[in-house]
Amino acid sequence: MVEQIVTLKSIETKTTKSGSPMWTATTSAGRMSVFDKAMADSLFMMVNKDIKIDVETKNNFRNIVGFIGESSVAPMPIPTAAIQGSGVRFDGSMPLKGNRTSTATMLIAYAKDLCVAGKIDVKEIPAKAKELLALYEDMLETKFV
Repeated sequence: MVEQIVTLKSIETKTTKSGSPMWTATTSAGRMSVFDKAMADSLFMMVNKDIKIDVETKNNFRNIVGFIGESSVAPMPIPTAAIQGSGVRFDGSMPLKGNRTSTATMLIAYAKDLCVAGKIDVKEIPAKAKELLALYEDMLETKFV
């Protein structure tokens, strides 16, 4: 079990294959499952807020097993969210050259994050995204020995 601070973006009600109720939470760290109704009810009140949770990983599925409460600290950017969108494998290996549009979209989002963090100005977002895309493509072409 790992304690994590995330931004809860949404939560939706679903049903397991056996017919039991469950919930899927979309967070700044990706999608996570919730199997406890009381916890899900608490999470519905926390949408668009930074929260502290306990997360358990089982067979590549992340489950929220504990809701600690609202966090006064914003979540740290989690590389796995960017990695999932970029096609980089969890073992760290780079994929074959993939869909440039999805990579560009992810890098534009990263440039916007830099702007929100105060690292770059709004006018610099397009240039920074192009710079990051060029760097990404150079890395794909580089052979690491």
